[in-house]
Amino acid sequence: MRLAKYVAERSSLSRRQAEEAIKCHRVNVNGVLVTHMTCFVSSQDRVDLDGVSLESPEVPCLWKCYKPRGCLVTRTDPFNRPTIYTELSKPLPLAQRFIYVGRLDFDSEGLLLMTNTSILAHILENPKYGWKRYYRVEIQGVKAWSLCKALKEPISYNGIQYKGCQIQDYSVALGATWLTVILTEGKKREIRNRLKALNLVVLQLIRIQFATIKLEPLHPKEWKEVPKNHWESFLLL
Repeated sequence: MRLAKYVAERSSLSRRQAEEAIKCHRVNVNGVLVTHMTCFVSSQDRVDLDGVSLESPEVPCLWKCYKPRGCLVTRTDPFNRPTIYTELSKPLPLAQRFIYVGRLDFDSEGLLLMTNTSILAHILENPKYGWKRYYRVEIQGVKAWSLCKALKEPISYNGIQYKGCQIQDYSVALGATWLTVILTEGKKREIRNRLKALNLVVLQLIRIQFATIKLEPLHPKEWKEVPKNHWESFLLL
């Protein structure tokens, strides 16, 4: 079996990410650093990724994190900006081998799911399952419900078509408007782009729930493992 395939099957990495890991000198076979793509291995070989043995597939795990504002959801940044890996109050176990489910942009905050298995990540990111993502959104100024209700209709922005979304909990406080927005697509910057199309300005954007998994009781930079009985049924889809 090709080394990249072996690594992908026994870690959270995709095939392409496994190839990049080999190129970046993160993979050893039988104690020897591998630097080329043509390496083949068998079950008799010992393969290490970042110093951790990949003798058998990992036990699937899921973590929930409170991503703070002002950090990126990425492993590394060429401009040395804060990332989710550097900003958490304590490191995730084997954090560099975890993959995140969806993204939150630099100025957004809230629930970010991370897992060590690409199978679970792909299920949670697959739009065909229609997972609901819940966001609390603060909009600049007091806006009429009739205007906010327009978010429920399909809309196009910069050539990208967005389906209608659900709106809950309309309220006004301290000169701003608050909504709970429910998405099932999760396209890049979808809420911000929808609001820009309506000439509305986002002050805060907080993801509070993904499917049945809620952000509470976490505070910014905190994380905890999600009990298996809360998500194992996802793997049956």
